[in-house]
Amino acid sequence: MLIREAHMRKARRRSSGIAPFRWEFDETRRLCRINEAEQATAWWMQALRDAARTLREIAGELNEAGVATKTGSGWWSPSVVRAALMRPPLVPRPDAGETAGGAA
Repeated sequence: MLIREAHMRKARRRSSGIAPFRWEFDETRRLCRINEAEQATAWWMQALRDAARTLREIAGELNEAGVATKTGSGWWSPSVVRAALMRPPLVPRPDAGETAGGAA
């Protein structure tokens, strides 16, 4: 699945040179494609949220697991978790038997 950067601009999305969470640029830096590791992290965050975990608890688990943020800072805050959870899912969640936790 590809999306043009121009489409992101038309949709009034910020273009900071960093692909949005769950996306990565291709070699030309003009097209985006799904980042599977970040998608798995998003599923894990949603599973924790569905289990009534707070944003602070989810951020703590991601930090303890060493999951890198989009910018590579390695520090998840509750506001970053909230922003990531607000993005709609790109692909269906895997079967309930599979776990996405710690896949990043």
